Amino acid sequence: ITDSEFSKGEIARHIGIKTARVIPLGIDRSDDRSSGRSDDRSAMVLFVGSLFQRRRIDRLIEAFDLLAERVKNAQLEIVGENRTQPPIDFDLIRRRCRHADRITIRSYVDDSALASLYRRASVFAFLSEYEGFGLTPLEALADGVPPLVLDTAIARETCGAAARYVASSASNADIATALEDLLTNDAARQDVLRHGRDVLARYDWNLAAAATLSVLEEAAGGR
Repeated sequence: ITDSEFSKGEIARHIGIKTARVIPLGIDRSDDRSSGRSDDRSAMVLFVGSLFQRRRIDRLIEAFDLLAERVKNAQLEIVGENRTQPPIDFDLIRRRCRHADRITIRSYVDDSALASLYRRASVFAFLSEYEGFGLTPLEALADGVPPLVLDTAIARETCGAAARYVASSASNADIATALEDLLTNDAARQDVLRHGRDVLARYDWNLAAAATLSVLEEAAGGR
């Protein structure tokens, strides 16, 4: 069992197993989540997830510093444990920025603080080069936050039309421009969010559980 067609292809290519069943993960869509702009949204760019080299956190920080020149109240919030190898000193990168005081990097926040960040954010940035699935952009989407993602096969598969894409070759200036558009242009935000319901409908824990049980029963019956 795997969670995406992309991962199924990687399993087949690297391990030689070509019979994996794809069962997408579920996304929590509790009643207190919003699909639109709330009154307490701010010009906040949010990243949530472990910090790996492939997720280009350094590029995000540098692009935000350019953005901050043009969007005077913009903030960048980064939440995740630094797991880069060899280690990257993201705080040093932050301190070298002209707008370091508007960038916050934390390895952990509790559930209440994280929920508050999702409620306040206007853009979720996830510039990852490689994922097996990529859960947090979809969690952001469920909270009414449009994701900005790198244009990769897995991002297209999971997010579909409910994301803004930047090319892998995008410069920091290109990333800053895309962030600025989503922060300042409500039409651009809504163009992403209007696809959210259809995309999120694919990610249901009840469906995932039922499909997983079916595979396990089939395997048990085969013995």
